[in-house]
Amino acid sequence: MSDECLEGLACTYEFAPSGVLPTVDPSLTIKQWLLSASAFNRYNAFLHKYNRPITVIGHTGSILSAAVIVGPASFGRVAAIVQPFCSFIGAPSIILSLRVNLLRLVLSTFDFWYGSITDTVCCVCYAILFQDVRIAIMPLTWLGYVFSMCVDANLRDANETMGNAIANAGCMMFLGLACALQIIDDAHQLVLFSSWKRSLSTKEVLLNGLGILLIWMVRTAVRKRQCIERRKQTQQCTNQMISYRCKLILLVREGGIQSSVNAVRGGRGKVLSPVTSKASPKQVQLKHIPIPVTIKATRLICRRLFLGFEFIRTRFSRTWGRVLCLSILYGVGLVGITTTVLVTLRLRDPELPNWLVITSISTTIAFFFVIAGLCQTNILLRLSSSFDAVFLSLQLQLAIICVCDLFNWDWRATCAVLSSYFWLQLVLVLDALTPVMRHQLAFDLRYATIVLVLAALGQVALTLELMVWDNWELQDRVLVDREVFGRPMVFRVVPFLFSRMLTVFLWCMRLVWRMWTRDHPSELILLLGNVEYVYKSNRGQQRPYQWRRQTTVTRRRWKVWTKVTQTTLRATRIEPTPVVVDTGEERTPNTKQSSKSMRW
Repeated sequence: MSDECLEGLACTYEFAPSGVLPTVDPSLTIKQWLLSASAFNRYNAFLHKYNRPITVIGHTGSILSAAVIVGPASFGRVAAIVQPFCSFIGAPSIILSLRVNLLRLVLSTFDFWYGSITDTVCCVCYAILFQDVRIAIMPLTWLGYVFSMCVDANLRDANETMGNAIANAGCMMFLGLACALQIIDDAHQLVLFSSWKRSLSTKEVLLNGLGILLIWMVRTAVRKRQCIERRKQTQQCTNQMISYRCKLILLVREGGIQSSVNAVRGGRGKVLSPVTSKASPKQVQLKHIPIPVTIKATRLICRRLFLGFEFIRTRFSRTWGRVLCLSILYGVGLVGITTTVLVTLRLRDPELPNWLVITSISTTIAFFFVIAGLCQTNILLRLSSSFDAVFLSLQLQLAIICVCDLFNWDWRATCAVLSSYFWLQLVLVLDALTPVMRHQLAFDLRYATIVLVLAALGQVALTLELMVWDNWELQDRVLVDREVFGRPMVFRVVPFLFSRMLTVFLWCMRLVWRMWTRDHPSELILLLGNVEYVYKSNRGQQRPYQWRRQTTVTRRRWKVWTKVTQTTLRATRIEPTPVVVDTGEERTPNTKQSSKSMRW
């Protein structure tokens, strides 16, 4: 009976890119694009000759940046004058080595702009804290963190890139501790707003921004480590992109055989080459890294839910049974979202009926668990390991806890906040609904934009309540009030909540944009696919001819000198004299050793 009921879901899917991936030229750097051939060769020769001094000066500038922030103000003002010169010497070589076409792909990603805006906010907060000559380190510091987010456009050694990401993460943690412990000398606090018993200062904004950048740097290091492991397994010169990823769809397998995505789509993608006259065309095709997962639509979290729907449909006619099931399901959902909005608007109303609060939380939980129970198992596991889904879910949970604390854990407010959480969490698991299940439920992903828009409006209203209106008299409790190394460390609820709400708001708008700009009905909104390309950097083509010739001659001389040295050492090697026990017999000379010495 169960197998017959599940025949309507007898489909097998695979992850595939939603469109043709672009074709790029990874060999074209910014210096190749801007400089002429002679200037290009002279610049490379200069870099090769003074590479070590430039590297040392650049690291010195990084050390001076940390010293300016945590050192005494008198020393920091002097070091802030020297630091820009040190950083500026190494900055052009790093910027000009970026790949033009790969940089264009990175600039089109949400991750880059989200990290860049956060980095900008942190640098502005540092400038407000200093308010003197120490702000001179901010432009190049900002540029350094932005460059770390352009990791896909930098084809340097993978281990070096991973090391830079780890170093940046450690620097973020160090700066966050320095700001939290108030180690910065002669720092000026600026209160951005103050209302009733709540306030928000630049220090608290800076701490939250550094926390987000720390998570971003750790993510970059982890993904780069995965790229290194994959390169070792494939034994190929593959370069996996970290920031740029492709949109995914659920493609039906025909006859249970995995289809070739590249063959299905055919052709080559859009060529991203702004200049073709200054670089030899060396186009490579970006490829989607296949995900070895077999997605069977019949593997549901709770198969009994679908069997229950089928049982109701068999009791009535095929059409009327489906109409009855969907009417009950979406009726419960409509009641849940309507009562949630009503309860949220009347949280401080003493005449708010309790039955309305109970109805909102019960219908919301019922609708959530029905939809979640019809999700596909493998896709849901994939979502649980996705950075985007985990990051957004974690930010949402922290925001919900802070809002409940603002209302002093009032049970009506807690129920309303939990209802909102379940509705937003429902949006995060919609990717796990297979296309055939969406067809059975007559569900479109664009319906979820109602939840996202209502959540965004609720966050705006809560922000205005905390900053301007102050009608609900919400509390701002101290989360942490400790002394660490003799320094006070204080964290409050409202500043922490503001950062979480801003993050959730931006990601909600991103999901709304993804839902309304889909190119395919089965395109996923949260899961993205990893992209790679096969390319081996030929550094010899980027070096001047005279330098390559000199290098070749030097290598030949080194080989000849090494061979002569090895021959000399082998000929002059002294063999150990054997220990002979004196038995009174006459010794015979070692003819082999004497003949060797004679030949020599």
